[in-house]
Amino acid sequence: MVVVDHEEFRHLPAGVALHRAGYAMACGDLAGTAAHARRALDLAQDDDDLSRGGATALLGLAAWATGDLEAAYQTYAEGMARVRRSGHISGVVGSANNLADIRVAQGRLHDAMRTYEQALQLATGPGGSVLRGTSDMYVGMSELYREWNDLDAATQALQRSRELGEHMGFPQHPSRWRVAMACTREATGDVDGALELLREGRERIVQQHRVRDVPWVGEQLMSVAIALHAGATVSFPEEQATLREDLREIGPHVIIAPPRFWEAMCSEYQVKIGDAGRVKAAAALLALGVGMRVAERRLKRQRVGPGLWVLGGLAHLLTFRALLDRLGLSRVRCAYTGGAALGPELFRFFRAIGLNLKQVYGQTESGGISVLHPDGDVRPETVGKPTADTAIKISETGEILISSPSVFLGYYKNPEATAQALDGGWLHTGDAGVVEDDGHLVVIDRMRDVLRLADGSRFSPALIENKLKFSPHVREAVVVGEDRPFVVALIQIDMGVVGNWAESSRVPFTTFKDLSGKPEVFALIGREVARVNDDLPSSARIHAFALFDKELDADDDELTRTNKVRRSTILGKYRDLIDGLYASVARESVP
Repeated sequence: MVVVDHEEFRHLPAGVALHRAGYAMACGDLAGTAAHARRALDLAQDDDDLSRGGATALLGLAAWATGDLEAAYQTYAEGMARVRRSGHISGVVGSANNLADIRVAQGRLHDAMRTYEQALQLATGPGGSVLRGTSDMYVGMSELYREWNDLDAATQALQRSRELGEHMGFPQHPSRWRVAMACTREATGDVDGALELLREGRERIVQQHRVRDVPWVGEQLMSVAIALHAGATVSFPEEQATLREDLREIGPHVIIAPPRFWEAMCSEYQVKIGDAGRVKAAAALLALGVGMRVAERRLKRQRVGPGLWVLGGLAHLLTFRALLDRLGLSRVRCAYTGGAALGPELFRFFRAIGLNLKQVYGQTESGGISVLHPDGDVRPETVGKPTADTAIKISETGEILISSPSVFLGYYKNPEATAQALDGGWLHTGDAGVVEDDGHLVVIDRMRDVLRLADGSRFSPALIENKLKFSPHVREAVVVGEDRPFVVALIQIDMGVVGNWAESSRVPFTTFKDLSGKPEVFALIGREVARVNDDLPSSARIHAFALFDKELDADDDELTRTNKVRRSTILGKYRDLIDGLYASVARESVP
């Protein structure tokens, strides 16, 4: 946001003030735009129609941004009339799209078309030459024709726009032209042509701006669709290594991140508490205990008594406020997690320190988020309730089925997969779940990942893995047991946390492989496994485990782009290690 000192520009000529007003508008500073534009009006001579018209038009744009459409149109039209009187016809032609867009926002489509037609009459110069901006007007006209279902006229307008663009030296068609043409082709049934246009546009954007795709549909929904609809500012970290510093600098109001992000943040807190002095550690644990009690009562929608309310306020004032600030979460109003299961322990931790963390659930095929926690009805073991116009039911096999207007139409050129995914008119998610009496959805695991032991006992690897990852010493875990006599686990240690522990415990090491091979580290993780086993039914308890001798990496196809473990890759790549666990269970069993 541009900060404006209104006194600073009293001595400046109208042209400079007008330039500053345009810059402020480009930066989204509406107050600055209005201040500079009014200053330009004060400084401009009465007969300086160009400066006075430009300043008036900018005041109209500022009114448009605030939602006052009628005032925006009247003010902008007045400004363009002044510009036209100045003889600067190209300025009028170049601004016709803004005037027409205001009319479209008012729902006055025929008035918008008349605006284009009047501007086109001015745009044709001597010898049939045209002014810059004419190509854009034909794009706007095509959108109106398409709205009226006159697809032939829409196509002709876009072809004329393309011809003018190439004639005037713009062979790389602007994004608006490309989207308009894609929508027109799609409306005529040329889906392949529409997709090809969008694909070419994407490639050009990647080449010109060196941007990367947003890999997760939840991120696309929040950071693109909803952000555009709400007019939100979207920020990204400069690089992975500076994520935490950038988060604190940005101070976001809304954040969505996968479980791995929240797991790392909780692990960092636990490590710092472990490294703190006895007094600080005791105070932090006491505050966390109070926060847990407050959060638990609120999650159950029970009354927080006055004594506990006072203690909770003190815990926030003395501990949690500073903690949230260090984590970069002090300004967060809503935080979301999705893409994979988040352990209830982790969820309760963040709710305890005062973060409004909620779960979301959905798939690319469902159009993004289909289920989420509503404010005031949040439960750690569920992912919430269906969004508006979304229905959820559970099939006879226990699979979650979704019906919604946002569900996709099908897989591109794959009718067999489409028929399977949309069998019976419902989207088959491939996830196992339960809908509780109050409408909350509980996601158990992927259908293919709810496994059975050799004796038929069922267990959820994700549940056990999340319990393991609640430990700050565990970075990743893969639980195995399908058609086997018992459950075993492959565990990746957290190099930073376990490395610090090793240094403080005077355990020498050099590399990740060396550290994970230390008997002391194996014993450390063994205690964490024993802790998890205490909370599991006997059939799901871990009987043996092994430590990875390397960090799992997406480049080795061991993780997805959203940092989820590729189970099939791990099971194949580390089969010998898994077989060795079952063969030597007596030696490596957990007490």
